[in-house]
Amino acid sequence: MNKKNLWLMLAISAYSANTVAVELTAEVIPGYDDNPYRLADNLNPDSSLFLDTKIKLEHKTDKIRLRAKVANRVHDGVEDADSLTAKLDARYKTKYELAGKDTVAQVNVEYKYKDKTYVARTTGQVGTDSGNDISDRYDYDSWKVEAKTTVSLNKALKVGLQLDYKIKDYEDYNIAGLSDLDYDQIGLTNDWKYKIDKQSQFGLVLNVARRDFDNKREKNLLGNKIAGTDLEYDYWSLTTEYDRDITSKLKGALSYSYEERRGSGDGYYDTDYSRMSAKLRYKADDALRITGGITYKDREYLNTSSFDENDETSPSIDGYTINVGMEKDVMLASDFPTSIVAGIRYDDYDSSNSFYEYDRFQVHAGVKIGFGQ
Repeated sequence: MNKKNLWLMLAISAYSANTVAVELTAEVIPGYDDNPYRLADNLNPDSSLFLDTKIKLEHKTDKIRLRAKVANRVHDGVEDADSLTAKLDARYKTKYELAGKDTVAQVNVEYKYKDKTYVARTTGQVGTDSGNDISDRYDYDSWKVEAKTTVSLNKALKVGLQLDYKIKDYEDYNIAGLSDLDYDQIGLTNDWKYKIDKQSQFGLVLNVARRDFDNKREKNLLGNKIAGTDLEYDYWSLTTEYDRDITSKLKGALSYSYEERRGSGDGYYDTDYSRMSAKLRYKADDALRITGGITYKDREYLNTSSFDENDETSPSIDGYTINVGMEKDVMLASDFPTSIVAGIRYDDYDSSNSFYEYDRFQVHAGVKIGFGQ
């Protein structure tokens, strides 16, 4: 993939750090992953030590926020599992009154870059198509623009309306029969937040979206491409969340979301997806924070007759993720506030296709340092 945009973004970030007051946070976190490719047991997945490095730059004024983030993971012995993600975003936010109601309007522009080798879960090897290497198949650049207005109807109830537009550009391959994954998408989101009392809050988010692919064909239910067509997706989703301060130190959150994706044509790509989660956050004292949670996911790919991993489709899958984390401030009052972070994560997923059944264990511990200007 052409990485000029990435280097331009990093250059802008470095320039910003030297010319305006910014907050810089750096994380160095080693860890262990027993299944970095998320492979099924019958493919004898490799385990690996890894090193996460993360850098975040942020500059704020009353109305403007500029951020740059870079996250990199490198593995010992399984280099094809390495990944790099970089993001740059700018937000303008203002407050005013609308019909006597407190109102917040904001516009956000985001650029994102992702680089990760495509390793096929059906083989455990770097992805190929017709004998051609497609290791960069899912590398991409994306741009996203969001405009949102939030109105406080009263002290307890807020309502928001957001319009967003996204363009995603994947690595291009000149291989006959290989679909182009590039697309643009427009979405509309309506969210409600209701403060039940001093300790609890309820949220509801409704979303509709349309995705248009640049050069990708519809498929019939047997997985054969339909000539002369252009694939489109229609999405609608609902998300609910309940937050509560259980005690002065302990907070909890429950959430549920459901999404339907309907593809044009015969419905080869039709998918239902639901997600449930429960989270706890415990602030033991001013310096120690402990978090934990469990998430259950169920993705039902309605067409069970065929799937093509190189075409960004996958069979039905369901399972759960459990994670526990800790952050301990060790030099809070210094010019370089430092904390120790640690955590564990376990994933266990079943599928209608045995290649997509996997379990995965990760553990990490490292340091986070802040550099304020």
